[in-house]
Amino acid sequence: MKNLRRKVGNTLKHPMNKIRALVKDEPKSLVDSYIIAKKWIERNTLPKSGIRISHQSKYAYPEVSGYYIPTLLEWGMRDLAEQYVAWLLSVQNKDGSWSDPRGQAPYVFDTGQILKGLISFYKYKPSPELKKSILDACNWIISCQLSSGRIKTPNEGAWGDMVKETVHLYALSPLVDAADIFDMPDYKICANAALDYYQKEDLPFEFNQLAHFYAYVCEAFADLNRHDLAVKALEPMTKIIGATKKSPAYAEKNFECPTAIFQLACAYYKIGWVEMGDRLFEQGRAHQRKTGGFYGSVGQGADYFPSAEISWPVKYFMDALLLKVKTNFDRDFIPIAPDYISAEDGRYIFIKDNIGKAETIADVGCGKGRFLKNLTHDFPDRVYTGIDISEKILGFVPDGIEKIPGGLLSLPIYNRKFDLVFCIEAIEHALDMKQALSELARIVADRGKLIIIDKRLARSGRMNLSPWEQWCDEKSFKNILESLGFKVSIQVGIPYDGKDDDVFFGIVATK
Repeated sequence: MKNLRRKVGNTLKHPMNKIRALVKDEPKSLVDSYIIAKKWIERNTLPKSGIRISHQSKYAYPEVSGYYIPTLLEWGMRDLAEQYVAWLLSVQNKDGSWSDPRGQAPYVFDTGQILKGLISFYKYKPSPELKKSILDACNWIISCQLSSGRIKTPNEGAWGDMVKETVHLYALSPLVDAADIFDMPDYKICANAALDYYQKEDLPFEFNQLAHFYAYVCEAFADLNRHDLAVKALEPMTKIIGATKKSPAYAEKNFECPTAIFQLACAYYKIGWVEMGDRLFEQGRAHQRKTGGFYGSVGQGADYFPSAEISWPVKYFMDALLLKVKTNFDRDFIPIAPDYISAEDGRYIFIKDNIGKAETIADVGCGKGRFLKNLTHDFPDRVYTGIDISEKILGFVPDGIEKIPGGLLSLPIYNRKFDLVFCIEAIEHALDMKQALSELARIVADRGKLIIIDKRLARSGRMNLSPWEQWCDEKSFKNILESLGFKVSIQVGIPYDGKDDDVFFGIVATK
């Protein structure tokens, strides 16, 4: 847990904080916010270690490094995730637990968060060493459970008066995951007993601690697929937001905790309250500094790391951003997404003319599968895969086509490649186009092809864009793909929807 004894008084007494109260460092766009947050993570990762406690600290934080790992994997930062895993394995205690940053005492909460990271990495790259570490950690948490179901951490020295024991609910989902992966039913029994215990007497349903720790409880219920309990836990905050339009750090105080704001946004997104998630996401993003980081708390009376850019709000910003993209896509695009394209449309003809002898074909950003429908009709002897960030939209893809949920920045394809990969009007939605191109290139087989059709940056402004949408520079794409070992040809002016102008370009890149 965080070193919660670091408190200061009224921070507005300090001249710099008066300036901060007047000056907003909010970036211009979601793309800007993402880019500088990613750079903050890279800059504050210690060599051969994990993420710093804050930009001022020389210590890496095991707990936070642990729950950063799923975030890093989701955003395609696999090398950093692997580095964090290696370091965490090296500092695990002999009994299976992990301690605070100074190594003074083991904590159930910290161990649970590291488990989340190790389990997510195990799904990506399993190993016997990683399995042993996970099982040892699960067994240690179970050893801390009382007969009542309560999980009692051996030491609460770092908690101060800000934290309630209900935060242990946030350590239950990795036990459930481990039970399923490793066929260890006792882990799920432990998690259910703890859930039953902490539900009693409305203990988790009060906003009576720092919002950061309260939000752990709210998101925990969502992660356990208990949306009914998540709604109940969120009820006090929902009422406050309804009355004040803001999410405070404490029920009776006005200053704000950016970490909590993003955590709560995540919880609302996960239970399907997208508008509330969006509102909080923008409230939190307003506190992002030009460095990409966030202070622990902001405003008059702020007393939780008010002058330090701590590492955990950046993690939850990245989580909330991904959920925002997914939920907004499901809400706004699925109802209007086309499920048909004419066989005479220039975009389909461009794919058809370049399909060659490819046997395995992947449509990345496939939507409802309109291109795949035509291809399965014209080339029925090929093997097709549709990949999309939205699990819901994949439900519209025809039977007989493999369906894989996954985003362009981290395609969940690790042990195979495709003869042909095509991506039509999808890269424009990627927050990091260079990384999206690298991911597409990664899953193309040797001597295979990558086909891209998208809108030209030179013709931007002709259509309304989503907050994260960017039109594409075909020459930059060519340079990137050539640096990745492809031979590239470009065609400007791909006919579409009965129009024949130069809005669209097409790329054929051969590996």
